[in-house]
Amino acid sequence: SKGNVVDPVKLIERYGVDAVRYFLLREVPFGADGLYSSEALLTRTNSDLSNDLGNLVSRTVAMIVKDFGGVVPSEYESTEFDAAIEAQGSALGAAVEAQMNALKLPDALAEIWSYVGALNKYIDQTTPWILARDEANKPQLASVMYHLAEGLRIISVMLTAFIPGTAQRIQEALGLGDAAKVSWESAAQFSRLVCGLTVKQMPPLFPRIDVKKELEALEEISDNRTLKKQKKAPSADKPAAEPKEQAAPGVILYDDFKKVDLRVGVVQQAEAVEGSEKLLKLMVDIGGETRQIVSGIRKWYSPEQMVGKTIVVVVNLKSAKLFGIESQGMLLAAEADGQLRLVTLDGELPAGAQVS
Repeated sequence: SKGNVVDPVKLIERYGVDAVRYFLLREVPFGADGLYSSEALLTRTNSDLSNDLGNLVSRTVAMIVKDFGGVVPSEYESTEFDAAIEAQGSALGAAVEAQMNALKLPDALAEIWSYVGALNKYIDQTTPWILARDEANKPQLASVMYHLAEGLRIISVMLTAFIPGTAQRIQEALGLGDAAKVSWESAAQFSRLVCGLTVKQMPPLFPRIDVKKELEALEEISDNRTLKKQKKAPSADKPAAEPKEQAAPGVILYDDFKKVDLRVGVVQQAEAVEGSEKLLKLMVDIGGETRQIVSGIRKWYSPEQMVGKTIVVVVNLKSAKLFGIESQGMLLAAEADGQLRLVTLDGELPAGAQVS
């Protein structure tokens, strides 16, 4: 009667069943009441599913494709960080099973995401983008790729009980067609992943959601939108709300700046745009996906100079066509006295890291 019922079918149609399942299983203890808000659902989807898990899968597969022709390496030289990843991976199944037997489903998912976090940290520790620059480091790079792929195999097995569709997509990305490789028992031991499997690049598991726009859209399509508008109108005995803060001319508010999504990008490929003296076409890894960006920097940077560069990218800019080529973002650069320089970073950061 209050008009505040949330229709889960509509949520599933909009965000997918696994996003809704994950939120409810992570946020609501078994047999107890829980709190729901659309903002919490969207935030959890972005942080856990898109950023943590989705980027991990995309980055792992992209690096195996780029550096090993898409084949999980069969020979490698261990790094100093491998043992911890192996130990935590081997123990994960027992930890998750114990929480599930106690009906502590949020805690079971927390155990899994602890390992997701460990694998993301492992990438930062081993810096595969640096190892890839020197052929002498190829054996160590192979170890990093194998451990990431094997860690994801174990995670996919654990997720089968919670978000089975996502688990299956991870297994497809890793080329795991054999049921024996993804049985619950197989996850109890690290190094069960068969070398030589061919990985497959796929669309992002969970594309990032613009939370502000989605909340506005959900309000617009809600059944009680008319009632909400009436509530917002000032009554005769109630003063009107204070006007929102307005920025001075030429000045933007902090909320306006927050709308710009800046990410670390790593240039994977670069080529001159035929027929143009100014444009380069770049393929840029932004963590969860590869973007095509067309930029007028050819006067200052050759295609060879751009490959491997770490840059800052505006990723939520509306796509535009330059010379008939779609550009899916914009890189940041500064120009003075006829010289242009790219905006870069003080130190190494992984592709997809947010810039603020």
